[in-house]
Amino acid sequence: MTANLISMRSSDRDRLLSRQDVMIVHFVNTRLLAKVRQILAALLVSIFVVQSKSSSAQTADTGKTTKGHLTKIDLNIGFIRQEKLLGVPTSAAIIMRYYGDEQSPRKLKKMSRGTAYVESEPFDDFSITFYRDIVKAVAELGYVWHEKAFPDDGFGFQKGLETIKRELEHGRPLMIDVSAPEGHTVVVSGFDETLQCIFVVDPNIAAPGRYTINYAHLQSIWNEHAFKRNFRSLVITAPLPYVS
Repeated sequence: MTANLISMRSSDRDRLLSRQDVMIVHFVNTRLLAKVRQILAALLVSIFVVQSKSSSAQTADTGKTTKGHLTKIDLNIGFIRQEKLLGVPTSAAIIMRYYGDEQSPRKLKKMSRGTAYVESEPFDDFSITFYRDIVKAVAELGYVWHEKAFPDDGFGFQKGLETIKRELEHGRPLMIDVSAPEGHTVVVSGFDETLQCIFVVDPNIAAPGRYTINYAHLQSIWNEHAFKRNFRSLVITAPLPYVS
């Protein structure tokens, strides 16, 4: 390569180096942009957790329970209105937006079915989406999410509620299925120990889609009865892993 550059005319050599410089700059900029997006997503989660801790301190004497957990947290989750039967991919899109990543519910639905999404083509796949399929879909985008199930009894409810609170304390919203009376997915954005309730964002109602569900009522509707299954399920989420 060096010998070829030496034998070239000065003008040709300059043009070749210029093209190489442009390619290198484009490559570096692309890599930097990906890193910046990951860093911003991580910072966003940290900011929301700090804000939530500050809010808790204002609504309780100490802001913590005797076990050192927050007594209240409500993450700043946005809203996307779902289309018919697209509750799961829309809830996933809401959470991904919170993590700083804008994704189309229709695209996520297509990916959950293992097919490519072309925005310009007609969309008609308004069918139920299972958690295992949305977990696989977001994995293709680099996310590591998990579906978790708990027994449909008092013990299972308490263990599930503990998981919800722990994830929220780390700034990670969740998806849960409720039967009220039909199966439907909502995003859990927070909880309040004083009021004994969780905060949810429901994509199937008008904006901002926010309301509370008290623990007693949650225990009766958080299940898979609409799908003839005897357990409670949720999806644990996380932002894109940071790659150094």
